[in-house]
Amino acid sequence: ANRVIPVQQKPNIAPASAVPLSLSVPVSSLRPQAPVQTLAVIPYLEQLHLEAEDSMPLAKSMRMNSAAAVAEQSVTVAVVRYPRISNHTDFDALNMHPHVHCVFVDTPEQLIGVDAIILPGSKHVRADLAWLYEHHWLRALQKHLRYGGKLLGICGGFQMLGDWIHDPYGVESNAGSSQGLGLLSMQTTLSEQKSLRNVTGEHCINHSAISGYEIHAGRSEGLALAKPVLQLCCNDTGQRYVDGAISDDNAVMGTYVHGLFDQADSLQTMLQWLGVQTPAPFDYNAFREQQIDYAADAVAKQLPIAKLLQLLGLN
Repeated sequence: ANRVIPVQQKPNIAPASAVPLSLSVPVSSLRPQAPVQTLAVIPYLEQLHLEAEDSMPLAKSMRMNSAAAVAEQSVTVAVVRYPRISNHTDFDALNMHPHVHCVFVDTPEQLIGVDAIILPGSKHVRADLAWLYEHHWLRALQKHLRYGGKLLGICGGFQMLGDWIHDPYGVESNAGSSQGLGLLSMQTTLSEQKSLRNVTGEHCINHSAISGYEIHAGRSEGLALAKPVLQLCCNDTGQRYVDGAISDDNAVMGTYVHGLFDQADSLQTMLQWLGVQTPAPFDYNAFREQQIDYAADAVAKQLPIAKLLQLLGLN
């Protein structure tokens, strides 16, 4: 077996063996210390953004904005980090936008100075809804809205905003029903068949383009859905439908679509709804591809491709 061993570039720090961990160290010097053949040393890449596989990085600050950019921020957005949060990469674009300070919060006491709150997706919606009640989030959300704040629910967070979540088949755990937050007039019934589809469409408010995906169990219905957020088309079937709901006072919004902030036009629309009057343009999809190319170029520069192909028998 052969592998590439990544090493952080710290020229002024040496390990116990007194071999500096810098790019000036020849690969041959690592071979006596490695149990397998060492092909290359990949340098630590400053300011590299690759989407995390799970929610572990949420324990650390992910912000990459410069101090100057943070100083110019126009809105503070808090994402509620309940125990079973999912799809946290929905907020990478917010985290990097110069006019947004995006933070993950665990308690209502952390909401001081927040302009907007987001309830993200959940791996277990009813359990995380119970957690919100247990930690007095409903009162905090109601106070936030009374003082003019905005509230957005995505996927499971959207379902929580309604009056009830029913699970007659025990999809998540035990069959039963849970009372929702009651901030949108609707109810959701979880089903055994999960909806999984890529979608494109536009925002109802201004026809700005949106592309993303849905992955959820359940169907929502109720009066709130008469005022949808998005007009969508399923990429695979061509089916057209509307999605989401927005309150009459424009303060509470919910949608099933992930990737709401990833496309430049959709991001502009959502930032304006969140309170940024003239948001700077930012195309997160293009930025993500740029970062992947950045990482690939760095690896290709250090890795002996011919040797790797030879070892794989592809030469």
